[in-house]
Amino acid sequence: MIARAGAGPKPIRYASLDFQRLTAAIQFCLTPQATAAARNVALKMQSESGVAAAVESFHRHLPLDKMRCTLIPRQVAVWKYKKGKKSLELSKAAVQILIEHQKIDERNLQLYVPELHLIYDSTNQ
Repeated sequence: MIARAGAGPKPIRYASLDFQRLTAAIQFCLTPQATAAARNVALKMQSESGVAAAVESFHRHLPLDKMRCTLIPRQVAVWKYKKGKKSLELSKAAVQILIEHQKIDERNLQLYVPELHLIYDSTNQ
């Protein structure tokens, strides 16, 4: 995007990066044309709400159903309780309450790590 705007050189592939290409890229960035184009990009960025849009996109794509405690859904699951074929995803508070009331055996607890998902918003390519 920066190269298309004229604010920087075309990207250099790592495998072809050498002293001459890097020098030429830096020299390009120091030209008055690149400086002016970079200023224009900066002005456009100031008028956009990029950070707010990024945060909103991040929250919109969170897999909340896989992050919640089974018993206290407003809390984040950090433990998985597995006994036989059944399992529960539990928050720290839920585990503490269940252990205090001797409802679960802490030996059946394991750290809960939800599946990782690549977050990609196809509307902003």
